[in-house]
Amino acid sequence: MAPAQHNRVCVLTTAYPDRPGGTRGVFIHELCRRLVVRGHQVDVVTPRVLPASNATERIEGVRVWRFPFPTEGKVLAQYDTVPVRRMVPWMLSATRHTLGVVEAADCDVIHAHWVVPMGVVARIASAWTGRPYVVSSHGLDLMKWSRHRAIRPLARWSVQRAKAYSSCNDAMVDEFARLGADRRRLLLIRESGADTDLFRPGVSAERVRRNLRLTAAEQIVLFVGHLMPRKGPDVLLRAFSRVAQEFPGARLVIVGSGEDEGALRLLSRDLGVATRTDWLGLIPHDELPAYFVAADVFVLPSWSEGFPHVLMEAAACGVPAVASNIPGNSGLVVEGVTGLLFEPGDVGGLAEGLRKLLADPCLRGSMAASARNRAEELFRAEDQTRKVEELYRCALAGDSRLSPP
Repeated sequence: MAPAQHNRVCVLTTAYPDRPGGTRGVFIHELCRRLVVRGHQVDVVTPRVLPASNATERIEGVRVWRFPFPTEGKVLAQYDTVPVRRMVPWMLSATRHTLGVVEAADCDVIHAHWVVPMGVVARIASAWTGRPYVVSSHGLDLMKWSRHRAIRPLARWSVQRAKAYSSCNDAMVDEFARLGADRRRLLLIRESGADTDLFRPGVSAERVRRNLRLTAAEQIVLFVGHLMPRKGPDVLLRAFSRVAQEFPGARLVIVGSGEDEGALRLLSRDLGVATRTDWLGLIPHDELPAYFVAADVFVLPSWSEGFPHVLMEAAACGVPAVASNIPGNSGLVVEGVTGLLFEPGDVGGLAEGLRKLLADPCLRGSMAASARNRAEELFRAEDQTRKVEELYRCALAGDSRLSPP
């Protein structure tokens, strides 16, 4: 059903594809693209992290405006501490560009992704232009940065005047409320959802297995994500080394890149699994379904997550998952039904989960079917887009509460 009203939206985000086909922040782009398809006008304000990125461009109907700032080529999530010296010019530039875009595009509503820093920019822009704003949290902003003593007042300040909010898992609802958010105006949105037409079990995986030179008898353990400590790829390598000898046909396939790749490659050699590990680097998002379908098991050993899209996409492709038992993951993986959970950092627990699934094709098949069914029921991208439209309706109507999801 088409929305009752087409809105002009200014989206503020710290992560967005740096070029057409880029993968950083692709879930934000997918949401924006779907809003455009449904008739909305969407202008995105985002940092220009890479010098090679265009300052302005249109990607699939979405107008993108990248603001300059002193950069090391790193996104905010890659810093272990708050980069204060970089954040001051970052915030000034972000605010100036947001004000310009809101006025030039005559936007109806401002949508800030992440409570900090974009929620702060949204409140300033809202006060200056009179446009209402909504805030969506994706995990790290609420569960890590907003708990920092110096940042918490800013997080609270950004939340207090927002007209509506969204969180991506239940654990974040209480944290939102502690910052002063009205629970009646808070909606659970599973990010941009999963494209269950693109990510589906019927996708051909023959080319993937052929490129990896795998026989029909060999099994794939798949990881897709940024190669950084928070994602736990070292935990996966250690666990895989424990089961590799028991399952001589198993291979570890790693899709992604990051600052830890060199150290992880050395670790794989030290653990004796270098010849059993394939490092594929970044893969275009629309090519990922074939890799999921080719996999026998998907693994996400993160220490912290908001609402990981890769788990939704794996489920949509009918792949059982072994994931760390943290709030963002446990809301997506149903223990013993669609996959298995282990305590974060528990190498033995992850290894046991891999053993259980690699050894039992019937269990994998049952979990695969359950995962796909759950993805179709809960994770469909169209449903999540309609929920975002509900946020805008609430903001523009001045309603005191959202209608039931």
